[in-house]
Amino acid sequence: MFIRRAYPDVITFLTVSTALLMILCTPLHSQVNSSNAGLRVRLDRASKHIQSGNYDRAIEILRELDKDYPNNISVFELLQKAYTSSKEYDKAINAVKKKERLLGASTEIYLVYGDLYLKMGKNDD
Repeated sequence: MFIRRAYPDVITFLTVSTALLMILCTPLHSQVNSSNAGLRVRLDRASKHIQSGNYDRAIEILRELDKDYPNNISVFELLQKAYTSSKEYDKAINAVKKKERLLGASTEIYLVYGDLYLKMGKNDD
């Protein structure tokens, strides 16, 4: 109560500033959420195509997502899965390389490389 009496202009300024921030940020926040929702829907659609064996359609969706979301790990994980399932191992390796550039080297990534090279018959690499 003391602050309100001693600094009424500051309180008014802070109240108005907060209200303006909320008004200005709301559209931005809803755009981000709708963008993420669209991403999630498209990832789910691609995943269902992979599960049903429609790898070409899944890859088509995921390549579009790669253009729109070049730093999204889920896109590269699903691309790697789709390419591996369709036996396009070189392309699967490229998807893993993109994931590695984003996340850095890890045991998981090296295991995926090893699995892909084994599937390609390259036991010595």
